[in-house]
Amino acid sequence: MSEDMKLLVEKIRTLSPKLNEIADRANVAFEAFEELLQESAPGIAASVYIRDGGDEQTGKTAILLAYDRDSTGAFRLGIEEGKEDADGDWLQLSFRPWDQSSRDLRVSAYGILPNLLDEIVRAAESTIEKAGDVDNKLAEIMDALSPAVEATLKETGNSRPPVTRVIIEEPKTK
Repeated sequence: MSEDMKLLVEKIRTLSPKLNEIADRANVAFEAFEELLQESAPGIAASVYIRDGGDEQTGKTAILLAYDRDSTGAFRLGIEEGKEDADGDWLQLSFRPWDQSSRDLRVSAYGILPNLLDEIVRAAESTIEKAGDVDNKLAEIMDALSPAVEATLKETGNSRPPVTRVIIEEPKTK
């Protein structure tokens, strides 16, 4: 064996245990993170950029760490690849749950798990805020329509059904 080959063999023997240790830490982090998301069940899709991807067939793509629905419809933590279409809309080319993704992508992505959590929290806050705005607008509409509804009911002799308002509140913390 040449000296260069001996050095390469020694390097791979030294590097492999280190890479295995890093991958094991990444797997533990992904398991804990996905467990948190399954327990809290936000049901809000979010993603953060990992790196560029693509090939001759797909062209330039982006690879993302994502929390989204998998092929069964369940929310999972995974690796998404996609690109913008001609209209500028996101076109998802693939979504693979983290535990089915390559070691390389898991190791690349595990350091940005906090960024993904931040995106999920922001998306949840935004959704709650929008729901509150919609609830307030619907209440205003119902209040504005109330006199007209009352007048119509009097003219027709019908009684008014009770109005139920749904108030959306933020979940209480334990």
